[in-house]
Amino acid sequence: MDVTRSIEQFADSVARLPLAFSPGEAWNYSMAIDVLGRVVEVVTGVTLDTYLDEAIFTPLGMRETAFHVTAAMAGRIPVLYSRGSDGMLRPSAPLLAAGYLPTGRFLSGGAGLLSTPADYLRFAQMLLNGGDLDGHRLLTRASVATMIRNHLAPSLTPIVSPVVGHAGYGYGLAGAVLVDSAAAGLPGSTGSTGGGASWARFLDRSEADLIGMVWTQFNTGRIYPLEQDFQRLVYGALER
Repeated sequence: MDVTRSIEQFADSVARLPLAFSPGEAWNYSMAIDVLGRVVEVVTGVTLDTYLDEAIFTPLGMRETAFHVTAAMAGRIPVLYSRGSDGMLRPSAPLLAAGYLPTGRFLSGGAGLLSTPADYLRFAQMLLNGGDLDGHRLLTRASVATMIRNHLAPSLTPIVSPVVGHAGYGYGLAGAVLVDSAAAGLPGSTGSTGGGASWARFLDRSEADLIGMVWTQFNTGRIYPLEQDFQRLVYGALER
């Protein structure tokens, strides 16, 4: 990703590309959320970072969430690790990708924020509550319900993707959505959402009324099913 260009420039370049398929015929993990970030700018008339700060981060008290590293974050960015050809874990370099530095111009709606578990928990709690937290309503209950339901046709569910390949999952406006717990081999209610890379989280708005998060400094990916094992352990503890 070229972090020297804005999301306006990015969206304009994507708009000139041919479609991979007609809408509704297939599903693919894509740059759609980054394009949506540009839509937010056009609709609101302000840059994406300004809008998110004013509409979400400040009302929710998410004081340590931003697109670029701040002075307050100095010395607190954890090292991420990857596995070398010899099988040993090695620290990724540089510590922060160029996009997170003050000079980075690309405000990625899909993967552009630095944050903390405490801040993200407040965002997740807002969704679990149906759109409000501590007296601040950001979304209607209907909007939250729309976000976390599967929007794929039955012919496209479950999703099959090199990035998101869990059986039993569809996809909503906020990530993967569990549609068949038996097929997935995971506990949880229909409509619970999940996702992660070096971290994992799931949100269950059923009677379980549950947020689950686990954060690591290594992307286990297909090496170890951290997300699935963590989810089983959490629900298993609730059943005792």
